[in-house]
Amino acid sequence: SAAERERIVAQLQKKTRPQTPIVFATIAYSEQVYSAAGESPLESFIQQPFTLVTGIANPQPLLDFLKSKGVDFQHIAFPDHHHFTDKEL
Repeated sequence: SAAERERIVAQLQKKTRPQTPIVFATIAYSEQVYSAAGESPLESFIQQPFTLVTGIANPQPLLDFLKSKGVDFQHIAFPDHHHFTDKEL
């Protein structure tokens, strides 16, 4: 929210130089899924359950996005920057 951003900016300004820019970023997910097999619309996964494997710090936004699209998936979470073994793959 705007109020939350203002609160964060006020806190950061206390700890940074006046000329330091403070920016915010968001995640915008694609409606396409890209893989070695090619490109497919996300909608094609709604009727086809699959397993999602993540190795990212916070997969929750991705999980929330997929759930909001009605996608049926099982999630297997690994730690951030996980080095997958041949057995895991």
